Order: sequence, then structure tokens, then C-alpha cells
Amino acid sequence: ARIVKVDNDMEEDRVTVAGVPISSPGRKVFPKADYSKLDVAHYYEHMADRILAHAADRPLSLVRLPQGLNGESFFQKHVHQGFPGGIKSVEIVNSAGKAEPYMYVTDTKGLIAAAQMGTLEFHIWGSRRDRLERPDRLVFDLDPDKNLGFDAVRHAANALRHVLQELDLSSWLLLSGGKGAHVTVPLRRTVEW
Repeated sequence: ARIVKVDNDMEEDRVTVAGVPISSPGRKVFPKADYSKLDVAHYYEHMADRILAHAADRPLSLVRLPQGLNGESFFQKHVHQGFPGGIKSVEIVNSAGKAEPYMYVTDTKGLIAAAQMGTLEFHIWGSRRDRLERPDRLVFDLDPDKNLGFDAVRHAANALRHVLQELDLSSWLLLSGGKGAHVTVPLRRTVEW
């Protein structure tokens, strides 16, 4: 970390990851595991190719925890003034006919900008921004009750994948959150929702 001067003449630790300034890099995001905001930014940078293969150019929503797991969390789907430049905006007309600015990212800087904002989860659409009405994936979201163990989720995911294989549909598993799983089937973008 390097020390930089901020406007109020106080010194504050700041670092830059992939060209994106990270404020409060030492803030403990995962206190029990001793991972900081900077650790999350470096993880997103290291995993960018894998994350962007699924998330790039898709409208997305963020689960933000600016103070880490012990602080308040909130779900955000719209771009607001003052967002880092790596978070891009696409106007989407909602079911009520109102155009709203949804978020998307295209590159590593977008992921790091999300880390700067305290993002710990990305929720992506099943379509890309260039053809919103043409999904390219079908997601079976296995989101268990908090009292259900992961073994039940694993069993359900395996059973679902077996049924999909019998239908000649390829699929892959993606873990979601603490105990959930997504069984995802790729689609050709030939039909609408």
C-alpha cells in the first residue's frame, strides 16, 4: 500500500488495483477469515477471465456490503451518479414502460470497481445487453431454506443434472452464495423469453 494525501490533509492508505483506486484497502470484509477489501479486489483481478466469461456484457445486480460481512448489506441493480467508471450503464425499459439505468461490466476494471464499492456477489441476467430478449442460458436456482444442509442441495443438483442429461441438455454447476447452487443450461439465442 502507498500513502497518499487526501483533500482534508489527512493521510489515508490507498492502493490501485488494475488502475482502479481502492479506498480503505485494509477494511476486513471477511473478518473470521481475515480477508480485506484489498484481498477481494486482488481476487477479482486474478479471477477476472473466469468471472467475465459469465458476467461480461450482461445486466447485473450487486450485493454490496461496504463494511464487510458484519455490516449492512443491500441489493443494487441501477447505476447512480458517482459510480466508478468501470461500472457501465445500459438503459432498459422495465415492465411498466420506464427506462432505467442498469449496470454491466466488460473488463477487469469493472470487477475491481465493484470491489471498491463493497460488492461480494454478482447477480447476472440470463441474456446479454445486445439482445436482452434472447436468453443464452436457463438457470435452475437451487436456493435452500436456511435449515437445509448443503448435502440436500448437492443431491438435488445431481438429480437435476441427471434428468437434463437424459434430455440431451448439457449443463454446468455454479455455486451461489453460502449454500445455493445454479444448474445452468446453455441456450442458442434464437427464441425470446
